[in-house]
Amino acid sequence: MGIYIKSPPPVPKLPEIEPLQMSGRFGAMNAGQLELITDFNTALVGFMYSKKAVPHIPDPSWPWGGVWTVSSEGTGMDGIRYLTSPLMDNEIVLQFLYSTANTLYSRVGFGRAGFTPWQTRWR
Repeated sequence: MGIYIKSPPPVPKLPEIEPLQMSGRFGAMNAGQLELITDFNTALVGFMYSKKAVPHIPDPSWPWGGVWTVSSEGTGMDGIRYLTSPLMDNEIVLQFLYSTANTLYSRVGFGRAGFTPWQTRWR
C-alpha cells in the first residue's frame, strides 16, 4: 500500500472520434454519411460527394458526382483531415472526381506548388 504525497496526474483528454466518419490511413471509404464538398482544394481526405458548382471543380456545368482524395500525409490521429490550402510541404495528393455523366477526372497536388489542372481520364 502506498502513501501519496500529491495527487496523481490528470487523465489525458482524448479527441472526439466519430467511428463512422473515419477514413482509414490514407483516405478509404468511411461507413457514415458522405459529406458535401465545398471546395476541392480543401476537401476531406477520403470520400465526399459533389452536387453543385464549387471552387476548383473541373466541369461547373455538370457538378454531380463522387470525389475521392488520397494524401501522403494520411488522415491524422482521429481519421478525419481536410486538405490545407496551400498544401503542406512535401505532401502529395491525388484527387478523383467521377461524375454522374460517366466521366472520370483526376489531378495531383504537390506541396506548396499546388494542384495540376484537371485531366479527363474517360468519357
